[in-house]
Amino acid sequence: MVEYLLRKKALRLKLNALKLKLNEPILLNNALKSRLKRAKKNKAIETARTMLADGLDAAVVMKYTGLSPDDLATL
Repeated sequence: MVEYLLRKKALRLKLNALKLKLNEPILLNNALKSRLKRAKKNKAIETARTMLADGLDAAVVMKYTGLSPDDLATL
């Protein structure tokens, strides 16, 4: 009986480990998506700074960069 319980516990641990390995690509993909989103926002902010420095209106900058008024206010 003890051997059976130990074997059952070992199998459960292996199954949990396999489930974690299956989720690794999803977690990695989410991390990459998050980085890409952050990089795009940083690029938009950089572009907005340049546009504002060149004298463009804030409404035009928001239209073409996709930034919010709050984002522009922090520049």
